[in-house]
Amino acid sequence: MNKGREYEDDAVDFLRAKGFRIRERNYTTRWGEIDIIAEKQGTVYFVEVKGRKEQSWYAPEEAVQRHKQQRVLRAAQWYAQQHTLDNNLSLSVVSIVEHNGAKEIEFFEDVVEG
Repeated sequence: MNKGREYEDDAVDFLRAKGFRIRERNYTTRWGEIDIIAEKQGTVYFVEVKGRKEQSWYAPEEAVQRHKQQRVLRAAQWYAQQHTLDNNLSLSVVSIVEHNGAKEIEFFEDVVEG
């Protein structure tokens, strides 16, 4: 199994444990892919999953910069239109950092800049 898929599986397990319902995985549009689409308490979360080894120069969530945010936003808008969603929407990140075989997982909600 590749690391990206492993991190996505970890993120799905993490989100489910926090009470999220997973609606879609690897949802692809012409604008890009959304790793996970989840729902909790009336909000639909469009989640980008990023993972890194402990010795990386930057945190995983820092890899979701403005260009990537805009691609995910366009894909999320398409999904919302196709599924006639009137829910609250959130672009979020699950960050996974590996430390000596253990994984530290964090959830960052509403990550879109300006």
